[in-house]
Amino acid sequence: MRERRTHRRTWELLPWALLFGNLLVTRAMLHYVILRSDARTGLVQAVAEAPDTTRPMDAPERSAVRERPVACGNVNIEALIYTESGGDAAAVADRGLSKGVCQMGRAAWADAMQFLEENWDYDKNVFDYNMNKVAAHAYINGVIPKYLKAWGLPDSVEMRLAAYKSSHARLRKNYRENGQEWLTFAPTIVQRDVGKYWNVLDSTP
Repeated sequence: MRERRTHRRTWELLPWALLFGNLLVTRAMLHYVILRSDARTGLVQAVAEAPDTTRPMDAPERSAVRERPVACGNVNIEALIYTESGGDAAAVADRGLSKGVCQMGRAAWADAMQFLEENWDYDKNVFDYNMNKVAAHAYINGVIPKYLKAWGLPDSVEMRLAAYKSSHARLRKNYRENGQEWLTFAPTIVQRDVGKYWNVLDSTP
């Protein structure tokens, strides 16, 4: 009789055990999806609260500019913003080919949209501070590393900045001819912006 009661109690508890198990599995799957999404896009930092977009930044923000990262670490998007436009969301350069707070071009924007699996229109959204910032983050820290690997070039912050700023064909030719000394022979604008980027990061302890 006691054995029958035990079996009955076990069967009564079984649905609850299955429900609890399903909840645990669902929670684990959601956690995995969130982690996978963050790892793919790297947008946790990029979509952080943006500074006032109605005027250029006068100086890099202390909360955004941290210690100098090691080679192969992600490019600091806030330092890139200050290097490219000083924080001016309406900035236009290169005879109108580079626009917005991160000076995004049309081709780079298209690559970023493919990486993000988004369809933000370049002409409508390039001057939006946060959209430009997210697109640039995806391009320089997501798309460019793949290009560097395909071209057989080392992945470093300096190389990413150079690929962001200059002709890819010229960059490959430069590295092929000059090896580790490639930055010395890079275009003046690349050397200037790489130096400015590190100065921004080093300006705040």
